[in-house]
Amino acid sequence: MPDFTVTTNFKVKQRQIRNYAGQLSRVHLLEATRVALDEVGFTAVQKFMKPTTLSQAISDKPTDVLSVRSGRLAGSIVGNFAFSKTSLPSSVEKHRSGNYNSSSSDFSGGKKESIREAKITAGGIQGIIGSKVEYAARHEFGFPKGKTPARPYLRPAVKVSMRNIQEIYRETVVATFKNAKI
Repeated sequence: MPDFTVTTNFKVKQRQIRNYAGQLSRVHLLEATRVALDEVGFTAVQKFMKPTTLSQAISDKPTDVLSVRSGRLAGSIVGNFAFSKTSLPSSVEKHRSGNYNSSSSDFSGGKKESIREAKITAGGIQGIIGSKVEYAARHEFGFPKGKTPARPYLRPAVKVSMRNIQEIYRETVVATFKNAKI
């Protein structure tokens, strides 16, 4: 019976996969989370807020859609954020298609009043979106004492965006794995 030797590169591949997994969570999935937050912000403003003038807001019947007069809340949700695109796969970039025109000419306060955070925790990757505008929560959840009905814009935007968010993560993993050349 002849002797033969099997040579593998399993240890090398195992090390490459481990390095890729670390890069994926630290860099790529964190940036994908930022793109997902953009998706939620743009969806909230485009689908759950309606630009109006003060006279329209006064004369129109109340609706479940939040009317936007100054653009301040919408600006804080969209945030005028432009996250770094340096290491995102081009297939994920197409999800950055949101475009919102405010009813106000000064939209610059959005970034200061925006709450956007993407971080890695022990439980996984976490994305946080919100607004520091004082009436943001009042509109999202309602305020019975002030007779303000709930007109949620972030919670439904997350639900509506979920398919796109999943696609953002899927495309990030697929594209970065191909580029890892393992």
